[in-house]
Amino acid sequence: MSALEIETKSSLIDKLKDLGNQAGWLEFYAKYRPFLAGVAMRSRLSREEVEEVLQDTVISLAKQMPDFEYDRSKGEFRGWLSTIVKRRVVDCLRRRARQAKAETSLYSNLEQDGVFDESFESIWEEEWQGVVKEIARMEVLKRVSSKQYQIYDWYVLRGHPKRLVCEKFGVTGNVVDIAKSRVGKVMEEEIKKFEEGIL
Repeated sequence: MSALEIETKSSLIDKLKDLGNQAGWLEFYAKYRPFLAGVAMRSRLSREEVEEVLQDTVISLAKQMPDFEYDRSKGEFRGWLSTIVKRRVVDCLRRRARQAKAETSLYSNLEQDGVFDESFESIWEEEWQGVVKEIARMEVLKRVSSKQYQIYDWYVLRGHPKRLVCEKFGVTGNVVDIAKSRVGKVMEEEIKKFEEGIL
């Protein structure tokens, strides 16, 4: 997964509101394609359907962006984008059901009883958290030493006992505690900065 550059919501939205800003749209697509494709794939779409969802999502965005007014009190841009992607996914699933002449397919049933809604929201959030963590990790690596991050990774993320971490890296327990605190703090800062940034 490639790291996304952090930029303010307003600058991203301004770029997308200008339909003539081809560079802005290409930048958006390059940054968010892996995330949106991941959501579509986990919704059990084929590769062709994933591409269709991506294209239809961009077309829907392009149609709606000129009139879009960002109002944080009405929710985040990311939530609005989620609704658009979900609709495109449901469209694909309905088309598939019609083509298979199986209107009572698993997907239709899931959609009717609300399970699909919950499932999609869960997929969306998991994929988003993966993006956020990867971006934060890339930014953290710019701010802490490689060894500090490796200690943090082994101790906090992988859950190895402190004694084993000390042996592996040839450090004292105090150094492990410092790495845990320092990297953890930077990680929180980067996640917050990102979440207040793009979407």
